[in-house]
Amino acid sequence: MDFPRQWVEFVNPDDEDEIFRVDLTWLLSSVTELTATLVLRPTGTETLATRFWTYSSGLAYGAAAPYAALMIAISAVPTYFLVRWFDALARTST
Repeated sequence: MDFPRQWVEFVNPDDEDEIFRVDLTWLLSSVTELTATLVLRPTGTETLATRFWTYSSGLAYGAAAPYAALMIAISAVPTYFLVRWFDALARTST
């Protein structure tokens, strides 16, 4: 892909020697991508997105709300870093 990326590193809580280096753009899209999750997931696999979809499609909005809130909270972290990074990029290019 031909656009700037923002990378963040996370330490594996189970193994402090292992570090995950994640592209925030990918992380944000993978957390919220429902269509691919529904099509490609193995049978019986549950994710935040599929739980939300299950409850919201059955009009159980109260049951769907915690899953929606958690997806928003998870996506807020990379969104925050991406906004800061793009703001800094815009300031240096002017």
